[in-house]
Amino acid sequence: FKNQFDNISSKQNIFSVQIKDNAGNIFYSYNNPKLKSFKEDQIFTQLLKPIPQQPGVTWKFEFIFSSKSELRATASQNYLLALGVFLSMLTGLLAYFYMLAKRRSQQYMIMNQKLNGLNEELEIERIKAEDASTAKTQFLSHMSHEIRTPLSAILSISEILEGKKLSGSEKEFLKLMQNSSQTLLNLVNNILNIDRIESGKIELAEQVFSPFIALQKIVEIYSQAAQVKGLKIITNFAEVQDPRVVVGDISRTEQIFTNIVSNAVKFTEVGTITVIYGEKEVNGELQIYVSVADTGLGIDPSQLEIIFERFKQLDFGITKKHQGSGLGLAITKMLVQLMNGTIGVESELGKGATFKVSLRYPTVGIQDNIENERKYRDYSHLNVLIVDDNLLNRKILGKILSKKNITPDFSEDGADAILKCASKSYDLIFMDVHMPGKDGFEIVQYLRKIGNTAIILGFSADATKESVERGIKVGMNDYLTKPIQQETLFAIFSKYFL
Repeated sequence: FKNQFDNISSKQNIFSVQIKDNAGNIFYSYNNPKLKSFKEDQIFTQLLKPIPQQPGVTWKFEFIFSSKSELRATASQNYLLALGVFLSMLTGLLAYFYMLAKRRSQQYMIMNQKLNGLNEELEIERIKAEDASTAKTQFLSHMSHEIRTPLSAILSISEILEGKKLSGSEKEFLKLMQNSSQTLLNLVNNILNIDRIESGKIELAEQVFSPFIALQKIVEIYSQAAQVKGLKIITNFAEVQDPRVVVGDISRTEQIFTNIVSNAVKFTEVGTITVIYGEKEVNGELQIYVSVADTGLGIDPSQLEIIFERFKQLDFGITKKHQGSGLGLAITKMLVQLMNGTIGVESELGKGATFKVSLRYPTVGIQDNIENERKYRDYSHLNVLIVDDNLLNRKILGKILSKKNITPDFSEDGADAILKCASKSYDLIFMDVHMPGKDGFEIVQYLRKIGNTAIILGFSADATKESVERGIKVGMNDYLTKPIQQETLFAIFSKYFL
């Protein structure tokens, strides 16, 4: 067998082969193996049974390197081994990162699908919110118009009747009617204002007025209700000398005064209401102080902050004694803060309450002579057109204008108004907004388009900011809301007709 074994072993020159029989004799040897130079775990040994007929005969096959130096790898082998390990690691890392990127890509794809779904849902909700906001605006606009229209008629008629000769009881009933109407109007204003303030859509007007005279007017309005309840109103008005005139929002200022004075009257059953006014110039501005103290129910000190929250009332339930929506003081605080002022309350239960308000305004020069000139100015030369689909509104506004010797023309719809404007040149046009056919906005836009230069005043019970902005945008010079006091209306005249 030697030649055959040598032929096989010759291809493995770095190895040694040795075969021993069962007696330990060397049957075959190749490459002169030196077994003593190697440890047992460095020798490959395999037992063989070369004679099938004699299974008890066992030979030993031993396979080793020809010398111990062969166990050490060469530099090239080490380099190749390191390169192989590096390439294996690199391949493994590439495979790992590929699988990781693929997994992340799948995750991102799923997340993107979810985000697309969420975006679609958000878009649907956005559209719903915009529709709801539009519906709310339309509702407020409609309700404002529907409530203010009859209120405007009531308040305007009562103002006209004030100039008539009435008996004592008739004047008393007229005053009660005015107070009740004013209370309802304040409620409508509060609902509109809370929405405007929270949405950031309220802006302060700049008008010349006297805060002292504004407060006097509010106290006078509620003095009748106080007298009916047997309350005495004490003021320091007689001590105020030469009250200053300022630039500010008279409507918001009056609303602040109205809320704190009306609350004092409402929650006081016996005793007095004391109204103190003070003003002083601070850094070129007029700072006013208003204090309203009553001897009414009083407020638990732990509840003082709650009263400035929306819809919060200390008197509530089916046994509720005092009327109100719970918006008055919340609106008052918001308006005071909007005007960079302060408001506070001091009270103890059963000892009444004292509300204190501080506001600042830019000052202007003395206006008395100018105001007197405006008050008695004659506007009889003005050509005026009143456009309103409500007959009562047309009659009332016409009656008010007659006090300035103005004889206006009337139109009940847009088509008639356009015809009248085509045949006559008007100096002033009062334009209602909500009318059948063409509304007031469309009529004004058309008149401006054909070159009509008349002073056009929007005159509507729709007091929403959206309507006011739209009116100015289409070409109205100003936008007045019903009801409007005669004094305020004639002040507008002074603005446009010197």
